[in-house]
Amino acid sequence: MEKDETREKEKYLLGLLKEEFEFFKQLYDQLEKQKRLLDQGENSLEKNFVEVEKLQQRILQSQNRLKKFLLENWEKNYLEEITSTLEVRKVVFNIRFVLEECQKITQLGENLVNSWLTKIKEEMKNLKKSEKLLSYADFPTFPQFVDQKK
Repeated sequence: MEKDETREKEKYLLGLLKEEFEFFKQLYDQLEKQKRLLDQGENSLEKNFVEVEKLQQRILQSQNRLKKFLLENWEKNYLEEITSTLEVRKVVFNIRFVLEECQKITQLGENLVNSWLTKIKEEMKNLKKSEKLLSYADFPTFPQFVDQKK
């Protein structure tokens, strides 16, 4: 492969990776925001779910873009050459770091939501018990006799 073509592909990959890095930094910021909302007990979960769905679509788009590049340029020596440059490795390292931080925040959010779910289930059990007890209160309070005589 010619040196000019290799350099051109390297620039394209570098641009693609930098664009994805910017997206993942925004993803991190969004996850931090959602975690703060969850920590505060914010009741805007519906809004959060909409945002998460948008982010999932963008993550899939990112994966597809990188897969497409790799599949188009699968010649092993060629990929090794363009991915071995210091600048490309630096951007890949930064992306990896941000993604690891995103995973940590996501795990904390999941733990928080799971604890909420557990509390809600416990409350539901308690409400069912209370409902059963209240149903006993519906019985008349005057004495009942078998033959209906007083």
